Amino acid sequence: MFLVLGIVLLLVGSWRLFTWMRTRQNEAPRWLSIGRAGSEAAGWFSGAALMIILHFGAQLVSGVVAWLLFWLFWLCIAAVGTTLVAASVLRAFQAFESPSFGRFVLCRIDTTFQRVRSIVQRGRRAIAPPGEKEVQLGFLALERLITAGSVIRGYLLGLILVPVLVAVAFAGAMNSGAVLERQVLGVVVGYNALATVSWMTVAMFLVLGIVALAVYAKVLLIDLDMKRVFGMVAAWTGYGTAAGFIAGALLPVVVRIMPMTSRTERSAEAALSPELLIDVPAAGAVAGYGLGIMVASTELCANARNLVLRRMLAPVLLMGALSALTSFDLGPRSIIQHLLASAAPPAVDTCTEAAVDSHLEDSAWVMQALRVCGDHDAVVDDPAALWITGLLIVATTLTAFVKDFRRQYTLTPKAGVDQFVENRSI
Repeated sequence: MFLVLGIVLLLVGSWRLFTWMRTRQNEAPRWLSIGRAGSEAAGWFSGAALMIILHFGAQLVSGVVAWLLFWLFWLCIAAVGTTLVAASVLRAFQAFESPSFGRFVLCRIDTTFQRVRSIVQRGRRAIAPPGEKEVQLGFLALERLITAGSVIRGYLLGLILVPVLVAVAFAGAMNSGAVLERQVLGVVVGYNALATVSWMTVAMFLVLGIVALAVYAKVLLIDLDMKRVFGMVAAWTGYGTAAGFIAGALLPVVVRIMPMTSRTERSAEAALSPELLIDVPAAGAVAGYGLGIMVASTELCANARNLVLRRMLAPVLLMGALSALTSFDLGPRSIIQHLLASAAPPAVDTCTEAAVDSHLEDSAWVMQALRVCGDHDAVVDDPAALWITGLLIVATTLTAFVKDFRRQYTLTPKAGVDQFVENRSI
């Protein structure tokens, strides 16, 4: 089979070379025509040699065969690529009105430059439409912030937020104390998830306050869409809850098909208990809530026409707020350490499986036991949490920005240079 293919390639290559010598050898420019014909012949002949060597390769020395196959393969690839490029340049030159190849090259460079310039201009107008003034810096903004009315409003707002913050802290403490995990992994995931979403929530509220203050001071001349932000968080929390319900509903069937291995009978019963319909959706809701905060940060300034303000301002502030909280010992690790500060650590002689199994309902004891008995305390590291969250924020931000850019770039009218490029294009 390889021999037949090699002979066919050899005949086709010979016929193509003979046709060029008979009809196109005087094609201008001659050096480019000769290069195209030579590279095409090299492609056909190297492919033919490759097929023939594959047919007779068993009768030759294996090292020589491998060497020939390697170089013939890359020679064939290079020849085909050179042929395609040379043929494209020849077709473009033949359609050019001037017989000068140098003038043709200069015209192509000029046309390419004008096209790139047009694309850059349209892209700049798509990102920041001309005539829109949405940022205003100066003494007027500072003067508006330090007026008596602004100070009184800030004081009243602080008084209103104090009981709200106390209620939120009390609810968080009650929820963390009421959740009695039955497995060590559940305890670890629960504490880390609680600290992480608390960290992200505080950072998001800081971003909301900063952006709202900038809008109030007329630094940002846009309207904030708070309803859309909270709706986005609620929607993603719902997505996570629904995913958790689906996972919890499928888990008994999956366990039936692929039985889970467990050390004790009690752990197997806990894994298959009806509490799955509460625990798994709750975990999904927490994950969805965290993703919802990241996505909602890209929707806070959704009414801005400038794409940088619309999709990048709030996420950048969110990353800054997360970094600031971490630097002030308010990261996930510090929050967990504060939550576990009141729990007495167990003694080293209680680091047994029976002791841990008997304290599974005391989540704080389990976390302290992991710190005393294990090599690490199973608490998320602040830099790791910051990097992972930052990468997710960058991903959601770029996704929203690229989506809006593509839509707005399509709707942006062409510049006058586009007509010039279309008239000069070949």
